[in-house]
Amino acid sequence: DGWQGPVSIGLFIGLQRLLARVPGSRVVDAPPLPGANWTPPADLPPTYLWYTYEQDTSSGSMDESDSRRLMYGYGFSYARRLPPRLMASVEERSSVIDDIHRHAFDAVVFVKVGPAQ
Repeated sequence: DGWQGPVSIGLFIGLQRLLARVPGSRVVDAPPLPGANWTPPADLPPTYLWYTYEQDTSSGSMDESDSRRLMYGYGFSYARRLPPRLMASVEERSSVIDDIHRHAFDAVVFVKVGPAQ
């Protein structure tokens, strides 16, 4: 259904941050499933985890550190933001199934991301 809980969000952000330091490493999230109950907003990248990436704050919205000050536990593990350069491209995301069959990944993590899955 597209819902992500704090565990899957923390795992995704943690893997992104860890592997960003390893040359040649990449974390690619799967594209939204056809017929999902929830899909990303049309004007944003086609990923269920679009909100984990830094947004443009020039419109006057709070930056990450200011907004995290207002959150329980300083938003540790669920309110971190990733630099946009780590976001998988549409091409990478759309080729996930083929890449799995070609053994293009060193590891594939399957997680339950919603209460209906």
